[in-house]
Amino acid sequence: LAWSGMLQRCYGKRRLARFPTYEGCSVCKSWITFSNFEKWYNKNYVSGFALDKDLLKPHNKVYGPKTCAYVPQHINKLFNSVSRVVRKNRPHLGVVPHSGKFMAVALDTSKGYKGQISLGSFSDIAEARGAYKSWRMLHIVGIADAALACGSITKALHRAIVLRARRFDF
Repeated sequence: LAWSGMLQRCYGKRRLARFPTYEGCSVCKSWITFSNFEKWYNKNYVSGFALDKDLLKPHNKVYGPKTCAYVPQHINKLFNSVSRVVRKNRPHLGVVPHSGKFMAVALDTSKGYKGQISLGSFSDIAEARGAYKSWRMLHIVGIADAALACGSITKALHRAIVLRARRFDF
């Protein structure tokens, strides 16, 4: 299922039409052969986790043994679905116009992304954006720290999550 799903994300015409963010993605030559992928999978698979190609190597478009990791779903979602949801109809991620000012807002992950948290109202869009970026970084680092402490992620994956949160390139 993981192997066929990966191939569908990269090469399935229907899937690409539905999820254009996978446009230009590919699978490394060795993983086209199922038995090669299976060896890596058997060493790395974690039940309930998602196969991720670009957390260890930001903006990576190639699925392969050096770029992929299994990531807890709740952490993986921090870097994909949230940014799409928050950006919808907003010029800046985490910022909404409000009564002539700019409000920094975040989605409350404790409520399954259904609740919105106000981070403050600002007269300047850059200040609102800065408040959101600071909150977001601390939020993600806190989640990564908790995952590392309970042993659900490796130190290498923790480091990649923290670096990505600090770069804020999602």
